This record gives sequence, C-alpha cells and structure tokens, in this order.
Amino acid sequence: MNIKTIDIKGKAYVTVAERVRLVHSERESFEVLESIAVEVAGRWLWRAVIKVNEKQYIGTAEVKLNAAKNLPDGTNPFECAETSAIGRALGFAGLGSVESIASAEEVIQAVAEQEYPTPRYNSDGPATEQQLSTIAKLYRDLGQEPIDCTGMSFGDCAQLLRDLSKRMQSKRKAS
Repeated sequence: MNIKTIDIKGKAYVTVAERVRLVHSERESFEVLESIAVEVAGRWLWRAVIKVNEKQYIGTAEVKLNAAKNLPDGTNPFECAETSAIGRALGFAGLGSVESIASAEEVIQAVAEQEYPTPRYNSDGPATEQQLSTIAKLYRDLGQEPIDCTGMSFGDCAQLLRDLSKRMQSKRKAS
C-alpha cells in the first residue's frame, strides 16, 4: 500500500490523518477507548487509549497552553494534543512509517519550538487567555454557564481544567 509521507530534514514522516486513513483501510477494527487530558508534574498531557484489531495501544502528547496564537496549538491546544496522542498510539500500532512513532505534525512542531522557544508558565502567575477561553468552552460544552475566572492563577486554572476535563469524559461515557 502507498503511504503518503512528508520529508523533514531528510527523514520521511507520516501525518496523523494518513495514519487514520491507514487504520481504516488496513485493519479490521479501530476504536478510541479513552481520550482525556491529565496533569503530570505541572504539565498538561493528553492520553489516548485505542484498540486496533483487539490490541490496546496508548499514546500521549503535551497540551501546549503557551503556544503562539498563530499556530494550531495556540488556538486549539487540547484538540491538537488529542490528535497527536491518537497519532502516536496509531504509530505504536504500526501504522505509518516504521522508522518513527512521532507524526509529521509533532516533528514540525518540535522543530518550530527549537527555533522559536516559548517560556513555561509559573503556576502562581496569571492565567493565560487560552486557559480562560478553554474553561469557558468546557463549561458551555457541559451545558453550564461559564464562571468568572478573573484573577485566577495559572495553577488554579490548570486545576479547574483538570476537573472540567474529567467531567467532560464522564459526560461522554454516559452518552
């Protein structure tokens, strides 16, 4: 089967979209069992557990809350992390290039971060606009009126995001 790749610094990488196309065309079954944001040591990660042909695979990706607004991670950090985590899990399942588990999108982002590093946030510092807008969106998705987060710290918003993510996961499982 022909696999579409992107050349990055002389090495072929496969996009997440191509991995999804491959799983649907080459495998008997594919299912996302879990997809959730988790906080680990002050960093937000997305964890995806998938099942391909009755075998489970886990992929993780960092939620880049401080990404530049002109990048996809800057406008939709949770969605991008979820896509990356699923892409990594598909890579572990053997879909795409055998040479790399990382997707083309991950490598492009890593190269951009090396060239234009962004600072990490202090948990006692102010909340980011991305945190505040994601909190408001999660409340709306839960069918609730968003709360006023004015004056909340980065760490307080991170905790609230964790709680709201768990509630969203429970809501998805219930439906």
